[in-house]
Amino acid sequence: MVRLEDICDRAVGGCPPRWNRAMNSIRHFCLIATAAFVLALLPALLARAQTSTADQLGHTGAVYSAAFSPDGTRVITASGDKTARLWDGKTGAALETLSGHTDIVWSAAFSPDGARVVTASEDKTARLWDGKTGAALATLSGHTDAVKSAVFSPDGSRIVTASADNTARLWDGKTGAALATLAGHTSWVHSAAFSPDGSRIVTASDDKTARLWDGNTGAALATLGQIGCTETEKQTCAFRWLTCTNENKLIFPNDLAQVSKICNPDNDACYKACGG
Repeated sequence: MVRLEDICDRAVGGCPPRWNRAMNSIRHFCLIATAAFVLALLPALLARAQTSTADQLGHTGAVYSAAFSPDGTRVITASGDKTARLWDGKTGAALETLSGHTDIVWSAAFSPDGARVVTASEDKTARLWDGKTGAALATLSGHTDAVKSAVFSPDGSRIVTASADNTARLWDGKTGAALATLAGHTSWVHSAAFSPDGSRIVTASDDKTARLWDGNTGAALATLGQIGCTETEKQTCAFRWLTCTNENKLIFPNDLAQVSKICNPDNDACYKACGG
C-alpha cells in the first residue's frame, strides 16, 4: 500500500543537507495538498461504490410489479426507487437498470416480441425501453397526473396507459407518439387492458365503473357497472330535459310523439332522458 509520506519523501529526496529545512516545508505542503486532493475525490468514490453496491443488491425501494418476457428468459421489475430493472429469468442475476423516471415506477411490461419494455410512473409519464439492453427509446408525455399502468396491444403496435388524471391514452407502440385520449371516467383510472384481438380496451376506475373502448380509435363503447342515473344525473335530466306542465305531466321536447308521464325525477323518464 502506497503511503502519502512515501510519495512526498520521493518528491523531495536526494537534496543536499543544507536544504533540509526548505525540503521539510515542501514535504509538509505536499502532504497537505495530496490529502486535500484525496478528500476532494472521496464523495465521487463513495457514490460510485454505493452505485456498484446497489446494482449488486437490487432495488432500494418497494417493488410494485414484476413480469416475465414472452420467452421467459428475462424478468422486468418496477420500483419505488424510480427505476425498473432487468433480470435473468432463470438465475435471477441482475442484467440492466432502466433509469430516467423521476418518481415511483408503478408498472413495467414487455412487448409481445420481448424487444421493448414500457414503464408507467408517478412522474406523469410512461417510457419505452429496449427490452434487452435497457436503453431508453422514447418518453410518452401527455398525462397530467400519475400514470398507473401501461401495456402493449397483442400485436405490439399500440400502448394503452391508465392515469390518475381520469383518462386512458393510446400511443404508438414503437415511436411513443400519442394517438387518442379515452375520456369519460370521473375519477382515477387504475388499469387498462386490450382484448385478445386488440380491437377493444377495458379500463377500471375509482369511479366504480369499468368502460369499454374501441382499441384503435379510442371511441367509447359501453360502461360496465352503471345502472340507470346517479342522483346528480337525475336532477340534471329533470331540469334540462323534462318540462312539467300545469297538470304535473312531463313533456319530452325531442320526442315526436310528445309522450307525457308523471312528473317525478325518480321514474323511468329520467333514465330514458339519460340514455339509461
